[in-house]
Amino acid sequence: MGRYRTNPMKSLVFKFIKEEDFQNKLNIISEFNFVHFEKWFQIELACYFKKKKFFNYCPFTWTAEYSHTNKKGKIIPDFTIFYHTSGNEFYTEIKQYDSFITCFNKMVDDFYKVKNAVDKKNSENINCIGVFKTEYFSEDKLSNLKDGFKKDKHIITKIEEIKIKEIPNTKYSLMYF
Repeated sequence: MGRYRTNPMKSLVFKFIKEEDFQNKLNIISEFNFVHFEKWFQIELACYFKKKKFFNYCPFTWTAEYSHTNKKGKIIPDFTIFYHTSGNEFYTEIKQYDSFITCFNKMVDDFYKVKNAVDKKNSENINCIGVFKTEYFSEDKLSNLKDGFKKDKHIITKIEEIKIKEIPNTKYSLMYF
């Protein structure tokens, strides 16, 4: 598998949230108080990626076993994307919770599941995307959450690179690591 200098998904995800059509749909979701719209977000993101000819989607034809903190199970990442330019495969997990803290913690849980199931040594090709209500975010909360992971070199590297942006014209923000 080839190496990449920058993660091409990150910039595309942040362009995606600027799309007016996406923002309008997200506002409808908010207006009707829909919750747990991860799958909808996944479909919207896949349509955007396809429109931009960003990737070849590689559907998982297998479930990877994982074990983390004495839990065992199976995981299928939301996206497995083969980026043809670099020859890299990216594994992406998507989470949506109103609460910033819950969203963050669920993203970390999924990061570990994918990492332990797919690639125990390299975490650069694992992406986590979370959508949460902006009103529940604060820099202090983020700082406290980061402090809890300082001893784990795999996740702290990812968390230190975390990007959080408000989704324009909506009540939501997007978190990416």
